[in-house]
Amino acid sequence: MEKAPKCKSPSGPIGATIIRNCKKYECWRNVWRVKHHRMCCHFQKKKFKIGSVIKTVVGDDGCTSSTLTCVENGFKARIDISVQNDCACGTTTAPVTTTASPSCDAGWEYMQSQCYSVQTTTLAWADARTECQNLGGDLASVTTVGIQSVLFNLENEEDVWTGGNDLSDSETFSWIGGEDWTYDNWNTNQPNHIEGQDCVKMKKNTGRWDDVSCTAEFKFACQKAATGTFSNSGGNEPSAFIPF
Repeated sequence: MEKAPKCKSPSGPIGATIIRNCKKYECWRNVWRVKHHRMCCHFQKKKFKIGSVIKTVVGDDGCTSSTLTCVENGFKARIDISVQNDCACGTTTAPVTTTASPSCDAGWEYMQSQCYSVQTTTLAWADARTECQNLGGDLASVTTVGIQSVLFNLENEEDVWTGGNDLSDSETFSWIGGEDWTYDNWNTNQPNHIEGQDCVKMKKNTGRWDDVSCTAEFKFACQKAATGTFSNSGGNEPSAFIPF
């Protein structure tokens, strides 16, 4: 009886897939060929294999925990955030109630009540902001590691504009949406406060930030409110909005 064709080293049937060294291979005509690249997650200058737990953070209530995990998402890896409430802290006066589940338009990623997208057109910072506003939002405010991870997963091979700038107060950076500047991810020796460098981009490959001229043209990250709301009528809210 004729043996079915298969690949060797490792052994696998035709059509089987494996992931090695951040690449996905497919058994095709008795040989392993690369099917997809970008099959690792990048977080704080480190690479993580699919299935790896990247980080776990426990909320201030001591009960709610958020976990970053590297998962496969079609043709690339992405960082997934899961939330778990492990105990009933405090006094619960009413059950948690949920209205319409938050959702985003196609091509947008949900994180912390907002939707995020990286637009492929390259524009100067002011024009990029106008385009984000035309899409119903504004340039992205990167206020947590979770948001940073979402944007870096969306685009890490080219520089990307964010909503950070010091246009209104020289050498004091703020987010265009008015959010508190409680998290940063500056590149080494940045910001350098060179005259005329007033807008913040996210650098390719590392995700680190750099202040550069606002007239430079890059892809740009937009954010807008998610459709649907989460409401809590009492007790503990198992919130995904824990900053990393």
